[in-house]
Amino acid sequence: MIFNYNPLDVKYNNRGGSVKRGSAFCLNVETDGKECSLIIVNDKSGKEVVYPMQRVGDLFSVTVKSLDLGLYFYHFECDGKLFGRDDKLLAKQYKSRDGLQKYQLTVCKRNFKTPNWIKGGVIYQIFPDRFYRAEVANVKEKGVMRSWGDEPFWKPNAQGKILNNDFFGGNFKGIEEKLGYLKDLGVTAIYLNPVSKSYSNHRYDTSDYLRFDELLGTDEEFLSLVNSAKEQGIEIIFDGVYNHTGDDSVYFNKYGNYSELGAYQSMSSKYYNWYTFQNFPNLYTSWWGINVLPTINKNSKEFEKFVTSDVLKRYFDFGVSGVRLDVVDELPSDFVKKIRRSVKKSNENAIIIGEVWEDASNKIAYSRRCEYFWGDELDSVMNYPLKNALINFLLTGNTEVLEKTVKEQIHNYPPCVLNSLMNILGTHDTPRILSVLSGVKIPDEREELSTFKLTNEERELAVKRLKTALCFIFTVYGVPTVYYGDELGFEGGKDPFNRRCMTFDGGDGEIYNLVKKLSLIRKENPVFIDGKMEIVTCENGVFAFTRTLRNDEITVVINAGNYRFNVNAEGFTELISGENKNEYQLDKNSYLILKRS
Repeated sequence: MIFNYNPLDVKYNNRGGSVKRGSAFCLNVETDGKECSLIIVNDKSGKEVVYPMQRVGDLFSVTVKSLDLGLYFYHFECDGKLFGRDDKLLAKQYKSRDGLQKYQLTVCKRNFKTPNWIKGGVIYQIFPDRFYRAEVANVKEKGVMRSWGDEPFWKPNAQGKILNNDFFGGNFKGIEEKLGYLKDLGVTAIYLNPVSKSYSNHRYDTSDYLRFDELLGTDEEFLSLVNSAKEQGIEIIFDGVYNHTGDDSVYFNKYGNYSELGAYQSMSSKYYNWYTFQNFPNLYTSWWGINVLPTINKNSKEFEKFVTSDVLKRYFDFGVSGVRLDVVDELPSDFVKKIRRSVKKSNENAIIIGEVWEDASNKIAYSRRCEYFWGDELDSVMNYPLKNALINFLLTGNTEVLEKTVKEQIHNYPPCVLNSLMNILGTHDTPRILSVLSGVKIPDEREELSTFKLTNEERELAVKRLKTALCFIFTVYGVPTVYYGDELGFEGGKDPFNRRCMTFDGGDGEIYNLVKKLSLIRKENPVFIDGKMEIVTCENGVFAFTRTLRNDEITVVINAGNYRFNVNAEGFTELISGENKNEYQLDKNSYLILKRS
């Protein structure tokens, strides 16, 4: 039996994988069958609705009207046979409903939109303690001060713990002094790892949400940074850590370092209900069992009100333009909704980005389906699935995982989300991307990592792959993100070796210049804001796609295969070199960005 359906082709689907609530959408299938039906299941209620399809020429067609907000899955039945999807979203026949892969449909709010300013730009991630230290009189109350450029502490103490209490003194003034460097690189937004007062150098163990860490600087210095960045056309996105606090905090006060009565000290503390104790005071719920990070009680309305009324307002009063929510999948859905309302009340054009490591459009966390992109929660997420698929492609030359990931994201994410995705190659939570792309096994043990370094040959190959990866994330849907130092070719394994001090000299100028060039290409071509993306070649180690917007068309070709690939470029200009050739021979680990003349 002939049965064809492709949700990425307007011949079969006029809306893709997401629609606005109240909007009608049309689905068509091509088949020689006699009867055909569309079966849609509401994921939340489990309710199944059958829509008979009508023959229209060579196609069976159906128009669906006014689905309510939520996530749906659908498949087809034709002459008693079941048809779902394969890994490339094409129709596939199944013998039974067991194992049937269905198509996904998200119905979001009619007014759901994401901020335009983020699209077409470039994000730069900064780990504040390690980026740049201006010579100002900031002093840390606790911890060990280090000389800039020394190796971060990685050895456990006598109790076998790594305290993360060594500081290099990166600060707000330091970032402000380097805004010219970032502007020259093409950066339009800075994502800052946490800046609240904390015990540790990573600052995910918040001590006081309403104070900046004294080593970073004062309120006035943060305000100066935000204002100076805006003058350079750069917005600030801060890290919101609302799943846990530090045990050495105003709120928990395990060590009695604060004058206010903490939850650990007394059941009479106003913060006691922020946490969950199994056996007061020493046995309590903590994040992943790390007892220095006591977890916030998911039912604490007092904490939610504190964050949405006080903490978020404080940051947005400084003029920041967005928040990244740490481990957002561990926050209650109602809390995320309240965060969105609070943020958008302060700044309707602010962006809310979630830390999600999987497909965020259909993620199930702790036995509940997440509602991130229905219009009441997030605008964007960190795009870990695309990062992982791209690395796999560049290391193996196999296009299958990348093709599957790209097609699913184009289909599953609402367009406004797709064009706002935070496309990463490396972060503070992952090994340095250059080390990963070498293909060399990165040691697990910290002692080995402390001396781990690529050979010249390994580094040369890694640089080629990194440049290819940068070409991809700067031209695919979403917004490219550069982790500080990656533009200069930093190496390193897991933390703290991916969090070494930034150096602005002696880096790889070849990578830096490419990032700068790619940023300029994005700026000069609106097609990278919200242009449609379509895969045109995906085989033999070659991945090619087009971005189109009205009369503009750009084709990107990447070769990670073992063979030279000939590209017909007649009528195109290659944007990196500026050349106009009729044909290119594309070697392994190389790329082209071709704009139709």
